[in-house]
Amino acid sequence: MLFADLHAHSFLRPFESRATDDEAMSDDPNNVTSIWNEYNLPKDSLRHIISVHAGFTTYSQSDFTSTINSAVRLIGVSLYPPESGFFRIPNSTTFDKILGLLRVKDFAELELGTVISSFTKNNIKKIKADVYDYFKETLAQLNYIKNGPFIPDASQCIGTTYTQIKKASYKIVEKGDDVDLISSDQAIQIFLNIEGGNCLWSNTTFINGDTYNGRNFDKHISNEQLLAYQALNGVDFRNHITTDLVENHPETMNALWSKDACDMVMQNLKQLISGAKFFSFTVAHHYYNGLCGHCDSLQPITKLGLTDQSFGKDSDITPLGYMVINELLKNNVLVDVKHMSWKARQSYYRFRANNYPHIPIVWSHACVSGRKAVGDTDSINTWDPNPFYQQNLNMFDDDIFETVRSNGMIGIEFDQRINGVQASNIQTLWKHFQYIAELIAAMPRTPEATVWDHTSLGTDFDGVIHPVDQFQTYRDMNKFEDFLLKKITVYMQHPPADFQQQDLLEPDEILMRLGFKNLVWFIKQYLK
Repeated sequence: MLFADLHAHSFLRPFESRATDDEAMSDDPNNVTSIWNEYNLPKDSLRHIISVHAGFTTYSQSDFTSTINSAVRLIGVSLYPPESGFFRIPNSTTFDKILGLLRVKDFAELELGTVISSFTKNNIKKIKADVYDYFKETLAQLNYIKNGPFIPDASQCIGTTYTQIKKASYKIVEKGDDVDLISSDQAIQIFLNIEGGNCLWSNTTFINGDTYNGRNFDKHISNEQLLAYQALNGVDFRNHITTDLVENHPETMNALWSKDACDMVMQNLKQLISGAKFFSFTVAHHYYNGLCGHCDSLQPITKLGLTDQSFGKDSDITPLGYMVINELLKNNVLVDVKHMSWKARQSYYRFRANNYPHIPIVWSHACVSGRKAVGDTDSINTWDPNPFYQQNLNMFDDDIFETVRSNGMIGIEFDQRINGVQASNIQTLWKHFQYIAELIAAMPRTPEATVWDHTSLGTDFDGVIHPVDQFQTYRDMNKFEDFLLKKITVYMQHPPADFQQQDLLEPDEILMRLGFKNLVWFIKQYLK
């Protein structure tokens, strides 16, 4: 069967492997800057040995050679301008002091960054530099993807790895109606997403001397002020934020950033979405970006003092964040709530319901937490002990209810930590599909709706993750198909009592919906 993936970073590694900023993508699949390059470090290399024990990858998961040699044919490719905080060891930690005494901090940041990300050292230096510009980096990634080459050089497609891709190609789908997965099994179709609102910030100093670069917000406001911030005064402020307020009266909302900075961000956003069709936009990411708060997402390296996500974490949507969200929804770009703080998610749910109720909620690469709501640490239902990753980064039951009520979609992520897979116990991977289905069964729904309609794959492949051991790349999707079909078959022999007649589908049909049909339908419906 065919597979579709809501969220992957297929182009990130080849893009960050370029020697210079103006280097175009190679059409030679043997070149590391090619989307067709199936990157694998030698297993006896020091970097590979370190990465295996540290939980990082030294191989590509969603390069297009692996894709063609699998059954994956529709991919939501996400642009991501890497955040500089990812490659900076925080000051004043014990680890920082030791490195400072040894005078090897810059060296350590480069070496660790290379191991974790597989980016070149030159590109990591660029990302760490004060002049690094998130918006320019995003435009460069977009041009890299849009300008191809869309087919590999057939004369270079030799050897056991690349012989099979001589007739392969990829194309960008800009309208859901254009999705065609029948005409050629050698064509990969991609639609574009963006991950991280930091992409909208240019490195700019205004006439009044204010400098904004998307990462220096602590120079403009304290963390305590940010965490206590509300866009409007009043306990029920979320119900009073309307499209009219955001578009025509933004000055009535409590300001955080200067008008010049907000104008710059909005101008960049309009330029970005006029230059390409994006399906979804993940507003938050690993570090604070001035639009909304984020969740802890980089354990255990935060606990080791290798990075610091604390500034702005758990804060709410800002006035600028509402302006960006409103502009996205107005242009039929779906807001992806993954990485948003719990507080920011609540604000977004209310804003969407009050102003854009026809637009669905998306979790592009998510997993469940097994918790009802924020602050709840108890295992629920019969899930004892709770097998999931019980962090605010993952979905509470309330999040799942909101997503389903909006007719939204949840892509299940393949990262070991986020998924809760421990010691290669891949049973947890199936439990996410099961858990969501059983929650939906208890919800009011239309007679034709099934418990299997709102889940798809959102692997996050090549997003600097540690994939489940058994399903490390797209080449493993045949094994994943067998695994999932066996789980569904056993499960449907004794389905829950509150499943309705329309839920009692054949295992093959459930598998097709989870792996392919749901996402294809969703793209056809909402990619406009």
